[in-house]
Amino acid sequence: SLPFAPPGGPTHGPTFYRFNVTAFSPVDTFLRLDGCRKGYVWLNGFALGRYWSDMGPQKTLYVPWALVQPGPNELVVLDLFP
Repeated sequence: SLPFAPPGGPTHGPTFYRFNVTAFSPVDTFLRLDGCRKGYVWLNGFALGRYWSDMGPQKTLYVPWALVQPGPNELVVLDLFP
């Protein structure tokens, strides 16, 4: 079991966050991680990719419709520098 931190709470070092996102229908979309510097993202157990906001130019991660389930979806973020 991973030690998930509450969003916005104080953290020290690499931190896992877990969010439940509800989708009404599967559609292609993008995920923007404002406030996060460098890390990895998973949606429903599938690795969406990594992000490094300070280096750019990429500001979003593509989320294909096939990964989005109608109803609740689990989004996990590993922020290496919270």
